[in-house]
Amino acid sequence: VDIAATLIGTGAIDASLSSIDTSLLLTESAVTNLILSLTGSTLVMRIIPIAVAVAFNLDLVTQYVDPDKIDFDAINWDEELIQIDDILSGVIRTGILQDILVDNAGVDVILPALFEQENAEEIGDILLSIDESPFLSQVIPAVLYGLVEQEVAAGGPAGGLGLSTFLPTAWEDYETIEFGRELKLVYDLVYELYNDAVGLSDVLLETLTGTTAVNDAPFEAPKREGETPTLTSVIVDNFDLFVEVLLGDVDEDGVPINNDPVTGISINRVSMLDSDLIARGLPSLVESLVLPTLLSVLGTDYDDTEVVSLVEGFNDGTLGDVRKAYKQEFAGLFSIVGAALSN
Repeated sequence: VDIAATLIGTGAIDASLSSIDTSLLLTESAVTNLILSLTGSTLVMRIIPIAVAVAFNLDLVTQYVDPDKIDFDAINWDEELIQIDDILSGVIRTGILQDILVDNAGVDVILPALFEQENAEEIGDILLSIDESPFLSQVIPAVLYGLVEQEVAAGGPAGGLGLSTFLPTAWEDYETIEFGRELKLVYDLVYELYNDAVGLSDVLLETLTGTTAVNDAPFEAPKREGETPTLTSVIVDNFDLFVEVLLGDVDEDGVPINNDPVTGISINRVSMLDSDLIARGLPSLVESLVLPTLLSVLGTDYDDTEVVSLVEGFNDGTLGDVRKAYKQEFAGLFSIVGAALSN
């Protein structure tokens, strides 16, 4: 009764329960009141664990996640629902949910909203809260592991990059991964590039919305002044920023500094290579993305022998099988590219 009264009280559902106005449910007060109604019902709180356990044993669900990978007894549902309330309230405050569900907004609206300054801290907190949720911190790894198993069983990722590029194939390795922290690290750095790399936001929007040829040829030659930027021209114009985002702090010679001597993780300036998932996928990333990008930046007239040799060293196991080595080798690679660009 309390739950129905809460829904009717928001105005989202009329007294006859015949119509629903989703937009009226997408408010902090509506979500919080609904969660409080759930946690305030002894019957509902007894049913929730049973319903969740049953749901995770349905064929539709078990094809994606093994319920044995989740310890349902470790979940306090009163606390979990409060955690979910905090997450949903944060999402609502960003306005992105309203854009998607009510306004049916396109990428041209959603992408800028994701990287607006006023939303950055909120989104970061939402991502970190994943690790604080006993339910989400178990379900997300279990789902991803199931998808990785399927991908490996099918012969590996199509096109060379997929989930198994970045994620372990052994379940026990998932215990040490903090997915919320990993996602926040990547989000923060993409946010920095999106807002500080001149021209990048234009290229991303054009690529994702398919409004220009950039979608078909992202690595074409740099545009002349006054023309629409390409990914290549953006990298050329913001080369030092891209190096910092990937490697972290570097000295005047481009050598990585201020890294933990054991883990190789940046002490001051966080970088993409500090991500365990990205570090795991580096061999495939180098071959499928980094090499074609750098060669396109250098141009067809550049003798790429030294660059290709370095990249082959990454992938044959003689170089860069740990984060510290990759940072050192990438520094050498970017030094070559930077010198070529300056000339």
